[in-house]
Amino acid sequence: MCKLSEVPARFFDFAKDFPAWACVMLSLAICGAACWYIGDVMGHHNDRILDLMSMQTQAQVETAKAIQLLSVRIENIERRLDKQ
Repeated sequence: MCKLSEVPARFFDFAKDFPAWACVMLSLAICGAACWYIGDVMGHHNDRILDLMSMQTQAQVETAKAIQLLSVRIENIERRLDKQ
C-alpha cells in the first residue's frame, strides 16, 4: 500500500508504462462517477415524483368521496321531490 499523496505519482508511472490501461482506468472512473451522480440526481427526482403521485392519489380519493356524498344527497332530494 502507499500513501494517498503518492497515488498521482504512481499512476503517472503506470500511465507511462501502460498508456492504454491507464486510459481505460480513467474512462471507467469518469463513467462510474458520472453514473453515480446521475443516479443520485434521478433518485431525488423519483422521490419527488412519488410524493406528487401520492398527493394526486389522495386528492382523487377525496374527490371520489365528495362525489359519492353528493350523489347520496341528490338521491335524498329526488326521493323527497317524488313524495310531494
